[in-house]
Amino acid sequence: MLGNDIVDLSDLETQPGAQHPRFDSRVFTREERARLDQSRDSHRLRWSYWAAKEATYKWLRKRDEDVIFSPRSMSVSFDNDSLEGGEVLVGPDRVAVKFYQHSEYVHALVHDPEAAVSAPAIVVHVERMADREVAADCASRRLRELVIARFSAELEIDPTNLCVVSEGKIPRLESKGARLEVDLSFSHHGRYAAFVAQHGNQPAGERGAA
Repeated sequence: MLGNDIVDLSDLETQPGAQHPRFDSRVFTREERARLDQSRDSHRLRWSYWAAKEATYKWLRKRDEDVIFSPRSMSVSFDNDSLEGGEVLVGPDRVAVKFYQHSEYVHALVHDPEAAVSAPAIVVHVERMADREVAADCASRRLRELVIARFSAELEIDPTNLCVVSEGKIPRLESKGARLEVDLSFSHHGRYAAFVAQHGNQPAGERGAA
């Protein structure tokens, strides 16, 4: 299963001082806050933590639609100071996370660690949609167009026969009403929209979420 989240680092709501005074204490663990206090780039680190937690929540919801988003119950660690990879601990789960660090955004992708080697390649797409913040419905429509274009070619299916539907805000790809084995996760923030996808790696028993 996949989850992803993107944060536009230039968006007004991400700027230092724009959050509630208790934001960090509500969202981050004691260890995470200590690292933020010591960081030379706390802005990027803060939103890398946040993106990893949001992406993990999307991953968790594919197993249990009733799971509550509790970011402080998730602990994010990094492989090194480049903030390019790491893991998220949440309850009994250990989730692998990869970061795509860009000058204008942070994009986090989480996936099942045991599937990292044997699973089909993960498709990662980030698109800058405009110079200003884009409405969520516009971003969602664009992401659906991108997914259909990608997989109509890959699966050799007429794009008019494909559609992306949502169940509990979790997207899935269908052909003429039949669900396809494509795991999807969408994200949008500020000027950016992103999706991650994987074909043919849908665990048995996964709740109707692709």
